[in-house]
Amino acid sequence: MDDKKYTGSAMDRRYRSDALDVTYNVRRCIHAEECVRHLRAVFDNTRRPWIDAQAAPADQIAEVIHLCPSGALHYERKDGGAGEATPSANTIRLWVDGPIEIRGDLHISGAHVEITDET
Repeated sequence: MDDKKYTGSAMDRRYRSDALDVTYNVRRCIHAEECVRHLRAVFDNTRRPWIDAQAAPADQIAEVIHLCPSGALHYERKDGGAGEATPSANTIRLWVDGPIEIRGDLHISGAHVEITDET
């Protein structure tokens, strides 16, 4: 696969701190609220802006972003900490009454399908 890491698109919202930048893609978000449940100090959907990348240590924010099932949240480390890594195993998870979550080092192709977004 391509070694280039996804660090957000031009349409993503970016929230900055000295240690890391968080990107959020509103179109990709399925509102599972894993981020809100696990780290409300940073991800608070009752506040504007709803992401405060300075409200917790970078390692803690990164750990919670890894829980995002849709890929709407990403981060870019600026403090020398470990960046986002491709999962070591491919996994597929079916959410109750919801989408399919696919994680891994995958290439999905379709005949005559234009790719409009990838993470």
